[in-house]
Amino acid sequence: HGPGLAPHTDFAGEADFGRELAALRVGRRAPNPLYAHLFAAFERDRRCPELALPDLEAQIGSWLPWADPLEQRPIAFGLTPYGTYTRLRQNVIDHLAREPLPIAPHYGALRLRNDEAALARVRSFLADLPELPTRELAPAELRELWILLFSFDSLFVTTE
Repeated sequence: HGPGLAPHTDFAGEADFGRELAALRVGRRAPNPLYAHLFAAFERDRRCPELALPDLEAQIGSWLPWADPLEQRPIAFGLTPYGTYTRLRQNVIDHLAREPLPIAPHYGALRLRNDEAALARVRSFLADLPELPTRELAPAELRELWILLFSFDSLFVTTE
């Protein structure tokens, strides 16, 4: 499919849009930072009205001729916007219907649900890997590792 599709040209505000979508959101069922690329696709029509894109349902329909979702068992979602949307449509719709969540500037400025247990889980996981260099990690680093290591099975996470 690649050679048949022209790459998009940058649009005004694209850099700001990308930074905002990559930012850490705070709240119940905040978008999982692992899946920022998906939320960029899901939210672009709403956040960039100057592009005059159709709504998400129409976009999903127009992607169909080029959609070869990479998701296969055991990976049920997360690799492509199309594959994720077709499996978790209602979750995405519910997310898009709510007010935008606040943004945290970095992992040190937020807490995970059951933060201490999450950090302990990462410490325990790392302790079982003696080949890794040993050093004390800051809570922000442990939170980011928890997202990377243990949240892949959820499109959303709860942060405070």
